[in-house]
Amino acid sequence: MSRRLSFDERLEWTRRLADRRHELLDRVPLHERDQIAAAAVSTRNLVDLAAIEMRARQPERGWHGPIERPSESEPMAVLAAAVLDCLERTCVHLRREGPQPAVVSLPLRRVDCRRCAATVRRPPAGDSDRCDVCGQRGVITFVPFVCGSGPLLVLGDACPSCASRLRLSGAAA
Repeated sequence: MSRRLSFDERLEWTRRLADRRHELLDRVPLHERDQIAAAAVSTRNLVDLAAIEMRARQPERGWHGPIERPSESEPMAVLAAAVLDCLERTCVHLRREGPQPAVVSLPLRRVDCRRCAATVRRPPAGDSDRCDVCGQRGVITFVPFVCGSGPLLVLGDACPSCASRLRLSGAAA
């Protein structure tokens, strides 16, 4: 059994990958790139709907958005490092079917298709003080966020430090 990488180890790995993302994308077959692009458009629509829904349900929270995330390399690396911790628990539909929108629930550490994401699951009660991005414990104040990055819809609660690294400080989408 291999050991689980720490957030800092995952972050370092994703920073190196970010430098090579165009080279890696060139290796993806053209028909899969088209499917990924279509999934990204669908995800953008989900982000727009999530922003509208959150502003309607909780206007007092001052939700900002929608935010398309991330385009800068550091926020992209931070978000990717958080998502990497969820890949072990990916729904069967995403593993077996072609590229499609995927919902990354950082509190659950899961990646699901839209159908599986509709299944109600609660995060572990013991994780109520844990940052969903870096895993730091003892966090009192969180910045909730929903953002789109390509075909991924990523949601979670970030500690103030991670919110700043994701360029979310003071805003949630």
